[in-house]
Amino acid sequence: MFGNKTLYFSSIIDGFNNEIVSYKTAETQNVSLVLDTLKEALRKRNMIDTILHSDQGKVYTSKQFQTYAKEKGIITSMSRTGNCHDNALIESFHSHLKSEGFYAQNIKQSNNAS
Repeated sequence: MFGNKTLYFSSIIDGFNNEIVSYKTAETQNVSLVLDTLKEALRKRNMIDTILHSDQGKVYTSKQFQTYAKEKGIITSMSRTGNCHDNALIESFHSHLKSEGFYAQNIKQSNNAS
Protein backbone atom coordinates (compact mmCIF):
# COMPACT_ATOMS: atom_id res chain seq x y z
CA MET A 1 0.00 0.00 0.00
CA PHE A 2 1.15 3.46 -0.82
CA GLY A 3 -1.30 5.95 0.55
CA ASN A 4 -4.68 4.49 -0.32
CA LYS A 5 -3.39 2.63 -3.36
CA THR A 6 -1.83 -0.74 -3.86
CA LEU A 7 1.17 -0.38 -6.14
CA TYR A 8 3.04 -3.18 -7.85
CA PHE A 9 6.76 -2.78 -8.34
CA SER A 10 8.72 -4.52 -11.06
CA SER A 11 12.49 -4.26 -11.12
CA ILE A 12 15.56 -5.73 -12.76
CA ILE A 13 18.82 -5.86 -10.82
CA ASP A 14 22.29 -6.50 -12.21
CA GLY A 15 23.69 -9.55 -10.43
CA PHE A 16 27.24 -8.34 -10.99
CA ASN A 17 27.10 -5.01 -9.18
CA ASN A 18 23.64 -4.97 -7.51
CA GLU A 19 22.57 -1.96 -9.59
CA ILE A 20 18.88 -1.55 -10.32
CA VAL A 21 18.88 -1.46 -14.11
CA SER A 22 15.21 -0.61 -14.51
CA TYR A 23 11.99 -0.42 -12.54
CA LYS A 24 8.35 0.39 -13.08
CA THR A 25 5.30 0.73 -10.86
CA ALA A 26 1.66 0.17 -11.73
CA GLU A 27 -1.70 -0.22 -10.03
CA THR A 28 -2.09 -3.68 -11.55
CA GLN A 29 0.35 -6.54 -11.81
CA ASN A 30 0.23 -7.74 -15.38
CA VAL A 31 2.45 -8.71 -18.29
CA SER A 32 2.63 -5.10 -19.50
CA LEU A 33 4.29 -4.06 -16.25
CA VAL A 34 7.11 -6.62 -16.50
CA LEU A 35 7.49 -6.14 -20.25
CA ASP A 36 7.83 -2.37 -19.79
CA THR A 37 10.49 -3.00 -17.14
CA LEU A 38 12.38 -5.35 -19.44
CA LYS A 39 12.10 -2.96 -22.40
CA GLU A 40 13.55 -0.14 -20.30
CA ALA A 41 16.45 -2.38 -19.25
CA LEU A 42 17.09 -3.25 -22.89
CA ARG A 43 17.19 0.44 -23.82
CA LYS A 44 19.79 1.06 -21.12
CA ARG A 45 21.94 -2.03 -21.50
CA ASN A 46 23.11 -4.53 -24.08
CA MET A 47 21.48 -7.62 -22.61
CA ILE A 48 22.13 -10.16 -25.35
CA ASP A 49 22.87 -13.64 -23.98
CA THR A 50 21.81 -12.45 -20.54
CA ILE A 51 20.15 -14.72 -18.01
CA LEU A 52 17.08 -13.16 -16.42
CA HIS A 53 16.10 -14.83 -13.13
CA SER A 54 12.54 -14.52 -11.86
CA ASP A 55 9.99 -16.33 -9.81
CA GLN A 56 7.31 -18.49 -11.40
CA GLY A 57 4.63 -15.82 -11.33
CA LYS A 58 2.11 -15.86 -14.15
CA VAL A 59 3.52 -12.65 -15.65
CA TYR A 60 6.94 -14.27 -16.11
CA THR A 61 5.63 -17.61 -17.34
CA SER A 62 3.23 -15.98 -19.81
CA LYS A 63 3.73 -16.75 -23.46
CA GLN A 64 3.95 -13.03 -24.25
CA PHE A 65 6.82 -12.44 -21.81
CA GLN A 66 8.69 -15.63 -22.71
CA THR A 67 8.39 -14.95 -26.45
CA TYR A 68 9.62 -11.36 -26.10
CA ALA A 69 12.58 -12.41 -23.97
CA LYS A 70 13.54 -15.14 -26.43
CA GLU A 71 13.28 -12.72 -29.38
CA LYS A 72 15.70 -10.39 -27.57
CA GLY A 73 18.20 -13.18 -26.86
CA ILE A 74 17.46 -13.33 -23.15
CA ILE A 75 17.55 -16.67 -21.37
CA THR A 76 14.87 -16.89 -18.67
CA SER A 77 15.54 -18.80 -15.48
CA MET A 78 12.80 -19.49 -12.95
CA SER A 79 13.24 -20.11 -9.25
CA ARG A 80 11.87 -23.28 -7.76
CA THR A 81 8.30 -23.06 -6.51
CA GLY A 82 8.16 -21.44 -3.09
CA ASN A 83 11.93 -20.97 -2.84
CA CYS A 84 12.83 -17.31 -2.41
CA HIS A 85 16.50 -18.24 -1.96
CA ASP A 86 16.84 -18.89 -5.70
CA ASN A 87 16.01 -15.23 -6.27
CA ALA A 88 17.72 -13.91 -3.13
CA LEU A 89 19.30 -10.84 -4.72
CA ILE A 90 16.08 -9.19 -5.88
CA GLU A 91 14.04 -10.56 -2.96
CA SER A 92 16.50 -8.91 -0.56
CA PHE A 93 16.29 -5.61 -2.45
CA HIS A 94 12.47 -5.66 -2.36
CA SER A 95 12.54 -6.47 1.37
CA HIS A 96 14.81 -3.48 2.08
CA LEU A 97 12.71 -1.23 -0.13
CA LYS A 98 9.58 -2.16 1.82
CA SER A 99 11.10 -1.92 5.30
CA GLU A 100 13.20 1.20 4.76
CA GLY A 101 10.91 2.94 2.31
CA PHE A 102 7.25 2.16 2.51
CA TYR A 103 6.92 0.81 6.07
CA ALA A 104 9.14 3.51 7.55
CA GLN A 105 7.16 6.17 5.66
CA ASN A 106 3.86 4.78 6.99
CA ILE A 107 5.22 4.82 10.56
CA LYS A 108 6.46 8.39 10.10
CA GLN A 109 3.07 9.48 8.76
CA SER A 110 1.30 7.71 11.66
CA ASN A 111 3.52 9.47 14.21
CA ASN A 112 2.84 12.85 12.59
CA ALA A 113 -0.92 12.24 12.74
CA SER A 114 -0.89 11.71 16.53
